[in-house]
Amino acid sequence: MAMNRSKKKQQKKKHPIRNAILITLGLLLVTGTAFAAFFYQTARVNIDKTYAPLETSKNQAEASRAISENKPLSFLIMGLDSRQEDLSGRTDSLMLVTVNPTTKQTTMVSIPRDTFIEAADGSITASNKINAAYVQGGAAASIAAVNQLLQLDIDHYVTMNFSGIEHLVDALGGITVNSDLDFKVDDMTFHKGENTLNGKEALAYVRMRHDDPRGTYGREKRQQEVIAAILSKIKSPQSLTAYQGILEALGGNVKTDLTWDQMQKIVLNYNQAFGNVVHESIQGQGQMLNSLSFQVVTEDEKTRVRNLLQEQLAQ
Repeated sequence: MAMNRSKKKQQKKKHPIRNAILITLGLLLVTGTAFAAFFYQTARVNIDKTYAPLETSKNQAEASRAISENKPLSFLIMGLDSRQEDLSGRTDSLMLVTVNPTTKQTTMVSIPRDTFIEAADGSITASNKINAAYVQGGAAASIAAVNQLLQLDIDHYVTMNFSGIEHLVDALGGITVNSDLDFKVDDMTFHKGENTLNGKEALAYVRMRHDDPRGTYGREKRQQEVIAAILSKIKSPQSLTAYQGILEALGGNVKTDLTWDQMQKIVLNYNQAFGNVVHESIQGQGQMLNSLSFQVVTEDEKTRVRNLLQEQLAQ
């Protein structure tokens, strides 16, 4: 059961949300011992399992050059609603991230999973929800849907099976979150305030939506909070003793079109940008279309978010 700590502690400064793979690689780069050499090889084996280029991916030489030249980058990070290691299923979470080493800023924009996407033939079905794109065509289709929504050209992608959160949290010995409401999920109770969670509880915490008056937006906030808590633990020296479990969780539950060499360059060249994270959300309006519930994003809101991102992607 999630534990509520009765005595309120002074709130700690939140660590910025970063890509789990990059944080793990960052640990490799600062560990300069014989132990680190073994750690490096173990990491390489597991991280190589995450590599999954797309036919639509940008030319690798061009992508590597952009990273080497410290150009701004964009990533679509997808949390998948799947318990299978093949990472099938719908996207349960969509976050568009830009990283600008010149402004030293990372911008993270959450996209509601029920966001309405127009079909080419004008039809309206459940497939018009942006989270259905992954079922239809994998990461490439999700990237195309977000590009269509915001008229962008996304550079890279990362997918993570949310069930992998269980393995990560358990490997780390649990995480601490600060819930802003009381609720129950099955036999698990979460109290308002500080809660210490194991892997199963962390997954339930990020999935809950119906008991939250904010609906999808409340769940997005909890997802970001859990990711931040995981990464805070990963960055701690104590995580080195749990490296095997961490890497196995990543290798079996993460896919990306980033190569090992590209990841290392990003860790080195974009580190300062990861220390300054701005959080945004696309704000939709709940509407019923053809008896289906959607979040419809106005053109003004699309323009606002697009301009925000394009400003960060400018040289």
